Amino acid sequence: MIICADDFGLAPDINSAIVNLLESGKLSAVSCMVPCAHCRPADLEPALAHRDSFDLGLHLVLIEHTPLSPPARIPTLLHNGRFPEFGVLWRRCLLGQVRLEEVEMELRAQYESLTNLSGGQPPDSVDSHMHVHQFPGIRDVMVRFLAGLPEGRRPYVRNAYMPVKKIAAQGVSFWKNVGISRYGKAMWRLLRKNRIPTNAGFAGIYDYTRWPQYPDFLSRFLSHMESRNGILMTHPGLADSWRRSEYE
Repeated sequence: MIICADDFGLAPDINSAIVNLLESGKLSAVSCMVPCAHCRPADLEPALAHRDSFDLGLHLVLIEHTPLSPPARIPTLLHNGRFPEFGVLWRRCLLGQVRLEEVEMELRAQYESLTNLSGGQPPDSVDSHMHVHQFPGIRDVMVRFLAGLPEGRRPYVRNAYMPVKKIAAQGVSFWKNVGISRYGKAMWRLLRKNRIPTNAGFAGIYDYTRWPQYPDFLSRFLSHMESRNGILMTHPGLADSWRRSEYE
């Protein structure tokens, strides 16, 4: 099973928690938000000291942050010079209001930025903040971009697909899991069609306001994981109570 910590670069306490977990050998993957203020060479250096023991991933950011691309060149991705909130991007994608060439420009910028941050080594995996890479249009751009890379250098892509039967048996935040899994299934199908590697199994979605129950949720996630290739998504941190529950 792949245990992935998301959101590296979002805040210093998140970075510290992730580095601590890498040092103790409790993580097998880390996903980085390269547009964020705390994903710079000095921030990433302590994590890269353990580079041989984990997969370094791109956590593509298309909501609520500042882009790497010139704002004038990606207007349909922005609101007042920044990426919009989740719901705004979701509606624009459903209505076909996002220009796909703008998505590719920003994806390429973030991919190349992480490659440079890691000393020229490309990411091992790609996913996104709030699973937006699974949205209509965005998923097609991502697959096209990755399919254009040399076959031996293509990262695997996270999909959040879970069969409804598994979600029901798992018994954690049923409707939230179903909603996210719906787009994950479309992503899974597209990746398989284009022979881009992806995970077989996923877990980690729950209502974060119910963080005191995380030990029970974690037990359920682990007991219903489909395969050794499945991904357990985590969000460790030291400041917020819900992130600390995942860290501890």
